[in-house]
Amino acid sequence: MLGLVIDNEAAVVQFLDRVRVGFPVALAGLEGIDLMKSLGNDKGVLPFTIVFDRRGSPVRRHVGETNYQQLEAWARSDS
Repeated sequence: MLGLVIDNEAAVVQFLDRVRVGFPVALAGLEGIDLMKSLGNDKGVLPFTIVFDRRGSPVRRHVGETNYQQLEAWARSDS
C-alpha cells in the first residue's frame, strides 16, 4: 500500500503528525491530479483508492473512505 498525497509538504507533515498511518506516503504534487484522472477518477474526488493486481493492472477503484475490512475483502476477491 502506498498513499499519494496531492498537497504541499508542510501540510502533509502536519497531517501525519496528527494522524498515524501504517503505510508509506509520497508527495504526488499537482501531477497527482492527472495521474488520478488517468486511473479512472475523472472528477478528481478525494479520497480515491485504486487496487492493482500482481501484474500492475487496476482491478478496483473506489471514491470515498475505505477501511481495513473493505480492503481485506477486495484483496481476497481479486486474488
